[in-house]
Amino acid sequence: MKAIAIFIIALTTMNCLSMMEKYPTAFKFSKKRSIMSVMAQVEATLKNGGPMDAITRVLDEYENEIHAEQLAHD
Repeated sequence: MKAIAIFIIALTTMNCLSMMEKYPTAFKFSKKRSIMSVMAQVEATLKNGGPMDAITRVLDEYENEIHAEQLAHD
């Protein structure tokens, strides 16, 4: 029974690897920021008494990333 389970895992792994070689862009995960990470960064800046310019810059960068992604998608 263990041999069958190991065989199935190996077969699945080989299939995933071949799919990654065949379609590399489908499995490429970008390092896009999520809204949660942006809000955590804003919260940390507020707690540390950081300048409001830093917060607006973070939010503007996030907005620009969203617009760029939408333009690329269209």
